[in-house]
Amino acid sequence: MIGQKKLQFWIDTWYKSGTKQNLLLRGGPGMGKTMFAEYYAARMAKCFWHYIPCSVKNIKIPQDDEPVVLDEIHLLKEPEAWYDRPNLLVGCTTEGAPVPEALRSRMFEFWMAPYSLKELSNIILESYPICKHVAKAIARRSRGSPRNALLITTQVVAIFHNKPYTVRDVELACDSVGFFDGGFTENDHKYIEFLQKAGSASYRTIARSLGLPEATILEEIEPFLLKKGIIKITSKGRELCGSLS
Repeated sequence: MIGQKKLQFWIDTWYKSGTKQNLLLRGGPGMGKTMFAEYYAARMAKCFWHYIPCSVKNIKIPQDDEPVVLDEIHLLKEPEAWYDRPNLLVGCTTEGAPVPEALRSRMFEFWMAPYSLKELSNIILESYPICKHVAKAIARRSRGSPRNALLITTQVVAIFHNKPYTVRDVELACDSVGFFDGGFTENDHKYIEFLQKAGSASYRTIARSLGLPEATILEEIEPFLLKKGIIKITSKGRELCGSLS
């Protein structure tokens, strides 16, 4: 497992002590929440563990006490049915999604940390036979997400299949498919350009104007731009407070 050293520490601590600690993982898309949840469940299981996507209807509650991974736990229809279960519960959810307090209070809440360039490079190098300089160039465009890093690498490998290439060639190829240095995407640029003209606007107005789902604005674009210090949220709506540089 690469990255999330604090989470790895806690998982190792609970495993060695035999502590049955429920866990709630929060983070943006592609941050490895489900992967780490399954890793933890597998380590703590006696024989096997259960994976349950909470977006489905008529969830069947396990009749044993093996660990359960509840993916997208904020969509769980009947959370009270899990309050006093003997199962170890491992929930995954996005950064701001509401989880019922009675369920959340029974869980150790952990926020997934952004991956460093070194960690992202190592993730790429474990999956693809490319040089470390190319891996680092891709990592800079991955906005701290292993999923993005592997997605971009897949496209780069396809573009240069059986062809020689340099780091600069890779950078230009990434730009051409909308993955820019610093982790910015075409949608980030469109969002910023809209605010440069509008001055301020609500996320709903921005979503309608750009033809993007509101979830994309709230879960992918704005968290990234907020961390970068590019935008701020005020009583008037979203406003720019920085630049791409």
